[in-house]
Amino acid sequence: MFFVSWFLIVTYFYGNMGNLMNVVDPMWRILSSHAGIITSLLTGTTSLLFAGGSAVLNFSFSFVLLSFYTSVEVAVTSVVVTTLKRTIFYGMYTLLTHTLFGLDVIVLPSIIATILGAIPLVGTYWVVLPGAVELWCLRGSYWLALLLLLLHLLPYSFLDTAFYSEIKGAGHPYLTGLSIAGGLYCFGTEGVFIGPVVLCCMLVGVNLFRLLLTEETGIMRMHNYPSSNFSLI
Repeated sequence: MFFVSWFLIVTYFYGNMGNLMNVVDPMWRILSSHAGIITSLLTGTTSLLFAGGSAVLNFSFSFVLLSFYTSVEVAVTSVVVTTLKRTIFYGMYTLLTHTLFGLDVIVLPSIIATILGAIPLVGTYWVVLPGAVELWCLRGSYWLALLLLLLHLLPYSFLDTAFYSEIKGAGHPYLTGLSIAGGLYCFGTEGVFIGPVVLCCMLVGVNLFRLLLTEETGIMRMHNYPSSNFSLI
């Protein structure tokens, strides 16, 4: 049965070969005469698609880089400015208070306070302990010793909050101190700036990733919101 059907099909095509050639030949002539136009059209369409895709990709990549660069710039600037403010303030403040109280050791506590202003591993009020001991034990002025300690506890309690509120996206202040210490250990003097920059880049990357996750979650909720309303109705 199969051979009979196949024989009938072959016989049919063989008998109508002339008609098929009459149909295919004009079509082939049209295609061959316009082959250049068709090729140019296909090439142009392909180039347009690739160019448009690369343009969209470049735009998306540039947007991500611009967002990352802007966030890093803001974070690094805020960290550097805040660190400089703390360093200058605590160094000059310690120098002023030790000079007003007439202490014998002035320069060394001021230098240590300046370092602790940049690397807040411990509170800057610890630098007044030698001066407080001098006032209390050597001069017998325990009220002046308590006043000196109080004058250094107040800025640490109130001003540090104002300083650290200016830091945007740089994490806890102790992370800044550890980044400076780690930068000094790994890169030397340049690590004072390299450490906070690396820290800011890492934290900005984490913040951008969280932002993308938040946007995706919001979009999913927007898509699921109408269906939930419909099911409730």
